[in-house]
Amino acid sequence: MLDKGKEDAILQSALQICLRKEEASNAKVYLESYEKELSQTSKEKKPPYLQIDNLYFILLHKIAYLHKNKKNCLTYLCSCSARLSDKTLFKHVQLESKQLEDVTNEINDQIINSVIIYLENLDMYPEVSIPAKERVKTFYEFLKDSCTSRFLKKALLVIEENDKNEERQEDKQMNKFFTPIVDLLFENLNGRNLVYPKNDVAVLLKFLSSFKQIAELIIYNKSIFLHLNLRDKIRDCALSGVDTAAGESGISATHGGFNAEKPCSKDKEINSCGYNLQLNSLLGRLISPTVITMPNITNKEEIAMYKYFYNSATNSLNKMTLGALKNTYVMLRRDTDWILENCVEIIKNLLKAGAESKKRVLLWLSCIIISNEKKTKIMYHYSTYPQSLDASYGLFLKLLGENSYGFCLNMFWVLLCLCEPITMNKISDFDLFFFLRDDPFSKFLLKNITNQSSFEEKSNVEKIKEKVKNAECFKKEPKFITTIFWITFKSLSVFFKPAIDEFIRIVQKVPNAEDKNFYYMNIHTWKIFLYSSRFIQLLFKFLHLSIAYFLHVAYLYDMEGNACTDMINSLSEHNGNFTHLVLKSCPPPNEKNYFRRGKTFGSLSLSANVRDGQVDQTEEGAEKRDEEERSSEIPQEEVGGLDGAQGQRGSDNLERSPHDSDHLFASPQFSIIPTFFLNDIFDIIYLLYELDTFKSPGNENFMSYLNVDLFLAFCIFTMLSENHIKSIHLRCEAAPKTFTYLYRSDNMKKIIEESDLTRKYMIKSLTYVFIASQKGEYTERMQTRVRIVENFNSLFLNEIYVDQFTQLVIKNNNLFVHLIHLLLNDVNFLVEEVVSYLSEIKRREDKNRDDQERGENVAGGVTNGSSSVSGGVGSSNTYANATRNSRVPTASANSAMMNPYGGSDLADNAPNMNESYNSDNSDNDEGGGGNVGTDIRNESMRNLAARTKMIITYCYKSCIFLNLLCKNYPNSIVTSNTILSQIVTCLNCYFDYLVGPKCLNIKVKNMEQYNFRPQLWLTSIVESYLFLLNSDKENEELLTREIANEGRYYKPEVFNKAYYICKREGLLRKEDLNKFKIFCQQIIDMKDEVELFDDVDDMPDKYLDPILQDIMLDPVLLPTSGIVIDRKNIERHLMSEPNDPFNRAPLTKEQLVPMPELKEEIHKFINELKQEKKRKKKMKLLELDGQNESVDKEGGLGNEEDAQEPKGEIDQQGESLRAGDTKDNEQE
Repeated sequence: MLDKGKEDAILQSALQICLRKEEASNAKVYLESYEKELSQTSKEKKPPYLQIDNLYFILLHKIAYLHKNKKNCLTYLCSCSARLSDKTLFKHVQLESKQLEDVTNEINDQIINSVIIYLENLDMYPEVSIPAKERVKTFYEFLKDSCTSRFLKKALLVIEENDKNEERQEDKQMNKFFTPIVDLLFENLNGRNLVYPKNDVAVLLKFLSSFKQIAELIIYNKSIFLHLNLRDKIRDCALSGVDTAAGESGISATHGGFNAEKPCSKDKEINSCGYNLQLNSLLGRLISPTVITMPNITNKEEIAMYKYFYNSATNSLNKMTLGALKNTYVMLRRDTDWILENCVEIIKNLLKAGAESKKRVLLWLSCIIISNEKKTKIMYHYSTYPQSLDASYGLFLKLLGENSYGFCLNMFWVLLCLCEPITMNKISDFDLFFFLRDDPFSKFLLKNITNQSSFEEKSNVEKIKEKVKNAECFKKEPKFITTIFWITFKSLSVFFKPAIDEFIRIVQKVPNAEDKNFYYMNIHTWKIFLYSSRFIQLLFKFLHLSIAYFLHVAYLYDMEGNACTDMINSLSEHNGNFTHLVLKSCPPPNEKNYFRRGKTFGSLSLSANVRDGQVDQTEEGAEKRDEEERSSEIPQEEVGGLDGAQGQRGSDNLERSPHDSDHLFASPQFSIIPTFFLNDIFDIIYLLYELDTFKSPGNENFMSYLNVDLFLAFCIFTMLSENHIKSIHLRCEAAPKTFTYLYRSDNMKKIIEESDLTRKYMIKSLTYVFIASQKGEYTERMQTRVRIVENFNSLFLNEIYVDQFTQLVIKNNNLFVHLIHLLLNDVNFLVEEVVSYLSEIKRREDKNRDDQERGENVAGGVTNGSSSVSGGVGSSNTYANATRNSRVPTASANSAMMNPYGGSDLADNAPNMNESYNSDNSDNDEGGGGNVGTDIRNESMRNLAARTKMIITYCYKSCIFLNLLCKNYPNSIVTSNTILSQIVTCLNCYFDYLVGPKCLNIKVKNMEQYNFRPQLWLTSIVESYLFLLNSDKENEELLTREIANEGRYYKPEVFNKAYYICKREGLLRKEDLNKFKIFCQQIIDMKDEVELFDDVDDMPDKYLDPILQDIMLDPVLLPTSGIVIDRKNIERHLMSEPNDPFNRAPLTKEQLVPMPELKEEIHKFINELKQEKKRKKKMKLLELDGQNESVDKEGGLGNEEDAQEPKGEIDQQGESLRAGDTKDNEQE
């Protein structure tokens, strides 16, 4: 026992009170009411003392005193508790430390007890009555302003101990004390904005949520989910045990705000709950403040955009210096960072409260995502007007139940922060079969994900699921890092992509906006958020993590789902750098090992591990095997599944099993992933590239944050892994498109070209994708090939990539042939499209000019001449229509062969491409606007110009690419029967339209507007011929013969005109010009010989090709239809479609049956024709000599000039015949 003096001294120091009026001071308050009570009850007339036994009553009087003086009693009690921990205050008492500690602990307990008595709303304070509302307010102010973690922790321990004896949740002190506080927090968060961002309510919520007990109370408060009843979603059916299930049910029904009597929420209710959760839920109000316009706030003074960028006095933008504008950006970004980082800390605290709390947070995040999935629909992508700037935007959100773009971006930021601690090294800790889970909680998180197509067919996914259903991961709850990763991944398409689209719409709408100031203010606010350094860092960290996940599951697991030891070791050796795995092997080993192992997932033969020797091979050996497997002209490509052998792998290749659909080419971990996730990565990187074009000077450059090597590895993996990525769109559109745009960037070009990945794989990737795109939709295929040709043109400027292409050609010449074949197919079709469109533009220009002249003539009283105008217009229009109408059946020399039932495959799809342009450019500048595929005369001028420019661009880029191929590989082209005739037809066609008799029909006014540069085209074509002429001398005759034999476009006068234009305009060097002149004469000489086969009427039908109706030089029999056809024609067809053109039966070139007897018979017939031709030439020569003598005699009698001209012509014909005769003799 302490003596009264020491107790009194300790209490006076701790409580800062005294019972003697003379002892009162600024530091001590005279507690008069308690002193009077002591004097009335005490019989002895001794001085009163403060005693620990009476501390309960002392504190009652002190709290009453504080209430009368309108002071916060809880703040006082907290300060008393803090003073008790300061031992220096009690030095004068001279107590041992142990004894002093016991005393202070006892006093502390009494203080905590007083707090609980106050909060219990007991009316026991002398002379005062404290209402319940005032007590709640006092508690709220105390928590907000002066509560310490240490004091609250002590109070919570006592409260928890007291609640152990309470059975009903509503009777527990934790509920009674803190539920009103949470309600106050919820109420005070309403209308929070960025004008006054550092709201103390959010700070208080962060402080309270740091205590696990309070965090659990908050997350189960009814203000989290409002009216939504998700009790069935929070259960995990994988958990076993009756007690656990009962416990969860009890929590959900009573403590969680879920009414167990009501049915669970319907999908429709969840799909439209976003707007309500944003405005009326605790977390929604917490995350709502944004610099971007908030639809629920109408007072301009509360909107950051108006406060900082608008001058209400002048009704215009604030005039700010560049420095002031920069400071505003910095300030608003700092405030945004503070708000969102505070939100992240609160959510992290709620997640730490327990497993059930973690589930509820994830459910809330999923509800927001699900209700905004309408933003991913196509109607949003084709909207041209920025929705967020519409006056009815708030009503629109309310009706659809969606969230504003600002809120969605805030949510996305929060999710990125939650994923920030996840590193690439932790990917192995993920639940890699998460998409196969069946428990209600996981299925709710995966809503609208698992119903999307996966990388593998649905039937195989079911087999995978059946195989792994007993795995350990399904017996546990899903891991948090797995769930938050995929939720964030999904938010890329739900939150971020629509937001970027909206920002781009705002920027693009500025020129046509009535109130430009309003648009400029919005652009400022969007830039403040999107170009924030912190946001960009978080975004790219997650993108890199996502790319690493795809490469992880593709490379580190075999087709049975077992870990690949050699790949794991290789990854460890390179410090977790996935680019080295791609550099070592692309496509992944699973794709290469398939043909050697031949196992199926459906047969469940999956238990064997891969031996190290089967996978761990040298890089050279892997490359060699890769080329052997890809020795076909076109890579195998599957759309929605595997098609089986396409007949283009040689007979030496391994055949596939008849049950190809059961085979897995990828690991099961990779096969179950929905394909749209991979597409989202490419879309986001492309959109970030677009955002770079809108950035202001000094703003962040998005692409500077990109890990270029990792991106290239991902691109190359996507383009080369044809059996992993079976979607044509992903392989041939998404990946090449994103790569092309980044490669165009000046900052990225050098980095990309110097990458080892680019040097090893890019040429190969682009070549395979170019060929594989043949199976894609027409418009997408054309756009893909435009980009690939552009990349080739740029890469070929570097000798390293020319060598890479050369090595590819050496290993697989069929690949080279197929590439050029498809390229020329496109060009042959599109060049006539160019002529049609330019002719139509020319017709309209002439019509406008003639109408203008006619108007001037009418004004001047001149009425004649109108007939000639209409005649001119009619002739021009006739040519345009004739060209277009005849294009489909005669698109190229082999178009009929490509499709015996109609035009080429390109022509068949032309309307699709035109319709695409109509949708993108819907404005009609002059009437019409109908379907372009039916008549281009009804096309609007804007659409006509846009489509013309696109087609010309592709044609010109293709022309440049052909030029490069002719320069580097002339021998390969000239010696190929398959492509030589095709490339000659293409180049002759260019000549005919550029300098032929109808070239004036495409001479439009402003050629640069359409990227039409005829001189550059002409130069490129002439150079291409000269490059081909530089091949081996023995091949020179093959080229000239093919040109002379090409009967549709070749005309000697056209080549002659091209020569004079090149000479006049100085387009070629003198040496090349002379070479081209000699070349033109060689073709003329060769023309006489090839005319031997012009007349096929007298030839037996069995010697003629059934499609092209020309004489067959190497006849072969088609085993499937029994038709005999020329080898070069059928081989060209098989490169586009691996089937018999007469019955569509599968066919490969190895199945073609040679016809040696017929071939010998045909060649004998040809020799006989040559002899006959030789005899006729001699007779013709004799006749010409006689005519020359007659002309000489007539010339002496008449005008010499009149006689000289026909003589010259006849002499020239004679010389030509003699030359042809000499050539025949040499051949004989």
